[in-house]
Amino acid sequence: LFFLIKNFKFNLYLLYLFFFLGMLISPLAHYFYNNVLESYQKQRIETFLGTNNSEELYQNEDFNRQMSILAVGSGRVFGKGFLNGNIVNSRLLPFAYTDFAFAGFSEQFGFAGSMLIIALYFLLFIHIFRVYYRTKNTFYKLLCIGTIALIFFNSAQHIAMNLGLTPITGVPLPLISYGGSSILATFIALGIINSIDTVKDSEVQINKLDSNYGFGIES
Repeated sequence: LFFLIKNFKFNLYLLYLFFFLGMLISPLAHYFYNNVLESYQKQRIETFLGTNNSEELYQNEDFNRQMSILAVGSGRVFGKGFLNGNIVNSRLLPFAYTDFAFAGFSEQFGFAGSMLIIALYFLLFIHIFRVYYRTKNTFYKLLCIGTIALIFFNSAQHIAMNLGLTPITGVPLPLISYGGSSILATFIALGIINSIDTVKDSEVQINKLDSNYGFGIES
């Protein structure tokens, strides 16, 4: 606290507030874990952390994650070909069209196809950032940031849980996973961004009005 106050001119009372909140994190997390989370949510966390003692109880939950990791790895560099994925075709990978769309795609198109998806997402982010920098309207800028956050966090969480890096949460992969509400919300957001890019900002500055146009204002 002394270091932050001296070097970054932080407010002392604000730092003490953060320190107090930090002391409450552990008991609050313990309370919410035991009293707020549902049993299936606890299963996902404990399965991901490997703290469960009964393999049979968490078998189905861990089975999805293991099959997802296996599907991603079995695709290797260039995949097994479109509709030729063994794990996907045998239905060992559940929800390969929604929750595990990235794993199903990776098995069919491999590492190259997976990198192509990520590259296309980055191209989309670059386009939205270009719209962000071109517009001068603060509200439009916030819409751009919100759209980037919507697509980035959904795609990052989906890919991470398909690779076994985060717990399974059922987040769809934007523009790829099957689903009505997800793809509709994404299309609406992208449509708004395109409308911002189409309608350019213009600031009309009138320095002189000619009386011939009927305004009756002298220059």
